[in-house]
Amino acid sequence: EVWAWGSGPLGGGSSGSSGGDRGGYASGVTKSMAAVSTAWNGVSASPRKLPFGVNISSVSSGPAHAIAVSINGEAFTWGNGADGRLGHGDDHNRATPTKLELTGGGCVFNASCGERHTMIVVDESGRGVGYVPPSGSDEAKEHKGVRTGTLMSFGSNKGGQLGTGDIVNRMSPSVVTCSAWRRGAMVTEVSCGMHHTLALAVVGNSHPVKRRVYAWGWGEHGRLGVGHEEMQLSPTEVALMSHRNVLSVKAGEQHSLAMTENGDVYSWGSNRFGQLGVSLDGDTLPSNPLPQKVVMEGGELAEFIDTGSRHSSVVTKSGRVLLWGWGEEGQLGNMAERNSDAPSIVDVPDVIGEAGKVGKVVGIGLGLSHTVILVENVKKVSAEYLQEEVKVVEKVKEEVVQRRDLAKEAEAERRQKQKDFAKKMMEQAKQAEIEFEAKEARALQQQKALAQRRKSEASTLAKFEERKAGMKKKEEVVVKKPVQVVLEKREEEEHVEEPVMVLEEMKSNDSDSMTTTSRESIETSDDSRKENIILARPKSPNNVQFAQKFKYDQIYYHPDQPVEKCFVANAARRAMMRSISRKKAEGKKRFEKRMLDKKKAKMG
Repeated sequence: EVWAWGSGPLGGGSSGSSGGDRGGYASGVTKSMAAVSTAWNGVSASPRKLPFGVNISSVSSGPAHAIAVSINGEAFTWGNGADGRLGHGDDHNRATPTKLELTGGGCVFNASCGERHTMIVVDESGRGVGYVPPSGSDEAKEHKGVRTGTLMSFGSNKGGQLGTGDIVNRMSPSVVTCSAWRRGAMVTEVSCGMHHTLALAVVGNSHPVKRRVYAWGWGEHGRLGVGHEEMQLSPTEVALMSHRNVLSVKAGEQHSLAMTENGDVYSWGSNRFGQLGVSLDGDTLPSNPLPQKVVMEGGELAEFIDTGSRHSSVVTKSGRVLLWGWGEEGQLGNMAERNSDAPSIVDVPDVIGEAGKVGKVVGIGLGLSHTVILVENVKKVSAEYLQEEVKVVEKVKEEVVQRRDLAKEAEAERRQKQKDFAKKMMEQAKQAEIEFEAKEARALQQQKALAQRRKSEASTLAKFEERKAGMKKKEEVVVKKPVQVVLEKREEEEHVEEPVMVLEEMKSNDSDSMTTTSRESIETSDDSRKENIILARPKSPNNVQFAQKFKYDQIYYHPDQPVEKCFVANAARRAMMRSISRKKAEGKKRFEKRMLDKKKAKMG
């Protein structure tokens, strides 16, 4: 039987074999619940039985349509028919379950709904869902009891999720071809996500049978597990899972899960809400394009798995339920409304601690923002036991209220810490702003001082240039005056550069040959000597006597140095030149005095 409730076409999820956009439920549940209203766009506040007339084995749903599979292998679809997702050859809506007609016949034993597409696995032999190959038959020997069939798809193909090699929508079931599984003859299970699809297929005749994972469709966030984000229009093997025997795959909105024969769980795709259950050095990964093992608390092994839109679940072999991912609506069952990036155990009352008393977890279903756990009753209970259970339930309710209060207190404390942290950050930002403004004020003051200094330097430089121009004009006037040059020419010997050399040569040749003119020239007073000084620098001074080697007051100026420094350098230069001139004059006087003393001594 199938019961439905809620609003819209689904009202919150279904029990079936796969995840889909709003999630699916564990397969193998004979009595399933599908959150589908009796009218595809109606509202039902309480569960209502859907009119099938046959026993239903499994149900799967998408956001706006659903499919149910009977124990005889018949498929029924209803809901929104846009893009041909109902598989009846048109895009009409169906308010009640309508049988799906297969042109080639056969029995549907596995089905899954995505957001806008549907996938089914068909056994062309026409045997029902519960068919098991006879012991010792060739089929049993070949597949070791693993049922396989042909994969067919219909609905929207915008992201290549139908696996037909193109992006053309299909209004009726179409066979998915793949060379690896010989036109789908070896497919065992299929699961639909929002815009991608996962499938398990048996390849070859290996013993024991190994199932391989195939993915196709939209590859954004690495949801296909093939190491990149490119679209795949046909089934592509997930290479990292090829050496593991995978028993089940589930596709969420933008992520994927796989469970191996050893009870290990692998995840890949988007991890925006922590739905992969993996992290790197304590940091949540935004996405993971390759399968990565999910570490479960206490080393638990998975019995079966399921995915919702943005959260994931595992039911372990010990009966524990683990949930992780998006939890802002309380769908993780951990008494909090926040996300979790690591699997956390859900405290299911009277299931884990006393599993033999009430029952064990046999199914779990995840929707967009809710979770449903199915518990099996293992024995009939008496009225006294029910009364005890009522007391236990009341006690559990009290504990739940207490935990909720504790959770609220913890949440209030967390929010207060956030407020304190935000306040501290605001204060730091304000202080940083004050420091920045002070720094800007200092920089502005420095700029003003620099501008004033440059203005002063420009004024000083202008005065400097003015002084230089005046000195140049003065020199031009001085050059125009007649210049008296004292020359001394001798035919026997070469001209000398200094008067000192002339006197030495005169001494060596003939001491008595000094003429009256030369003696008068030597005894000439300083006043008469100044009149004979050359006022302009000659081009060839070898035969010219002059008292000052540096006549001009040379000006030093460097464009990269401040004007004040140039003035200091000029003053030092002038002082040095005056000192040199003074020392030369004093030395020359001393020399001339010694020479005169010697001459007088010889003449006396």
